[in-house]
Amino acid sequence: MNNTYARYALFSDVDGTLAGSDGSISPENLAALDRFMEGGGLFGISTGRTLCNMGCVLTGVRTNMVSIMANGGALGHLDTGSYEWVTGLERERLQGELSRLMEE
Repeated sequence: MNNTYARYALFSDVDGTLAGSDGSISPENLAALDRFMEGGGLFGISTGRTLCNMGCVLTGVRTNMVSIMANGGALGHLDTGSYEWVTGLERERLQGELSRLMEE
């Protein structure tokens, strides 16, 4: 195995970065990512999207490490469609903030 990129991890955003303005991912970019991973590099996505709304955009994209989703609020695996870690607001804090905003 080629280890050219064995010491590197690469994360890419989706919208306007990995996917162009038309929402597609070029065959050249897909091939470059495959070469990077075949060379020992780790690749994941970093996006504001969640797992359930990334599938349609990331058709054909392969990752070999956890991806960062929901603007850092979750870590998940695109290949299995499962979350490894999710965080969120506590119900009491959210209710308090919403009540305060509605009173203003």
